[in-house]
Amino acid sequence: MWRIKFLCICFFCASLVNAQNVSDELSKYSFVRQQADTIINDSTLQRFFAKLQSGKQTVNIVHIGDSHIQGNMLTAEVRRLLQEKFGNAGRGLVFPYSLIRTNGSRDAVFSCKSEATRSVIRKVQSDFAPGVAGYAIKLTDSLIRIDLKSSQPFDNVAIICRRDSAPTIGLLRDSIQQKNILFPINETNIHRLSLPESSQSVNFFTEKSVVVDGFVLRNNQPGVVYHSIGVNGAHFADYNRWPEFYRQLPLLQPDLIIVSLGTNEGVNRRITNAEIKRQVEIMFHEIEKNSDAPVLLITAFDNYYRRKSFNKYLRIVNAAIAETATENHIALIDAYNITGGYKSAAKWRSQGLVSRDAIHYTANGYELQGKIIYQAIINSYEKHAAR
Repeated sequence: MWRIKFLCICFFCASLVNAQNVSDELSKYSFVRQQADTIINDSTLQRFFAKLQSGKQTVNIVHIGDSHIQGNMLTAEVRRLLQEKFGNAGRGLVFPYSLIRTNGSRDAVFSCKSEATRSVIRKVQSDFAPGVAGYAIKLTDSLIRIDLKSSQPFDNVAIICRRDSAPTIGLLRDSIQQKNILFPINETNIHRLSLPESSQSVNFFTEKSVVVDGFVLRNNQPGVVYHSIGVNGAHFADYNRWPEFYRQLPLLQPDLIIVSLGTNEGVNRRITNAEIKRQVEIMFHEIEKNSDAPVLLITAFDNYYRRKSFNKYLRIVNAAIAETATENHIALIDAYNITGGYKSAAKWRSQGLVSRDAIHYTANGYELQGKIIYQAIINSYEKHAAR
C-alpha cells in the first residue's frame, strides 16, 4: 500500500519591466558609481558569455549566498532582468523552506501535514547532510502541497533526493485518476521528467519517508535558468564544511556560479584577512573540483555594525575577497566599492533602502542591488559581444 506524499506546483504570470531602463534607474542613486559597475577579470567568463550570445541554449546560473539570497528578492530581480533579455528557460531550483519553519522565496508557498526534519550547512553535525540548496528536508508520509507563483508554466521538472531514502518516487499528473509513473532513485540523486504538455502543477509521491534536496523547474525553450541558493547566517566556512553540497552542484548543470557571501563574517570583530582568503580559496577549489563552470565573486554591500556603528570589519572581509579574486584570477563584481565602500550604508539608509536591523535591506534595496549586479554582467557581456 503506497503512503502518498503529494506535491503540487503552480505558477502565475508576473509583470515584467523593460530591462533597457536599468541604467536610468541606477542613475537616480548618486552613490552608485555606474562607470565602475562591471566585472573585474571578466575574461574568465568568455565561454559563459558566448553561450548567452548564441540564444539557442539553456544557460544555467547558480547563485550561492546567505540570507540576502535565501529571501530571493535580490536574485528575483537579477533573474527577471536576465530572462527578459535572454529568454526564460524556467524558475530553477526551489526548496520548501516553510516546511522547516524558515523564510524563503515569496513566489513559493508550501503547506504540509507531514512531520519534517531538516539539515542545514550551519550545523556542524546532522543525521543527514545538507544538499545543493544548503538545506535538506526529511519528510514522512503525508500530504504535501507546493504552490509556486511565478512567470510561466513548466514542462520539465526534476526532483533531487537521496538514493538511500525511498526506493522509488512516483509522479501523478494533475489527478490521482491518471496513470502513475514510477521511477527508481539512482546514484545521480536527480530525476528529470518531461511532461507531455506545459503544466502549472505536478504531484510526487513515495512509498515511505524521503530526504529531499530540492526541485528544479524548467521550460522547454532556450534562455536563462537562475538558481538561487541561500542560507540564513551562512559563512564561507559553513558551505566548506559539507562535501555533499559541492558534490550535488553539478546536478544543476551550471554555466556560471556566483558567490555573494561575507556579511556574516563582517560581524566578527576577530576576523582576519588571512582567514577570509583561506575560506574563499577553499570554496573556489571545491567548486573547481566538482564543476568546470567559472566562478563570479561579489563583495558584500555595506551595512552597519550592531545597528548604529559603521562596519569596519566588513571592510576587512571585502578587501580579502577582492584580493583573493585578484590573486586567483577569479571574476569579481566589487559591489562594495561600486556603491561607495566604507560608510556608504548611510546613503542606503537615507534613501530608505536599509531594514531596521541595519544589516538587511528593504524590498527596494534588494531590487536596486539586483539591478547593480545585472548591469555589471551586461556591461561585461556587451564588451564580449562587440568583439
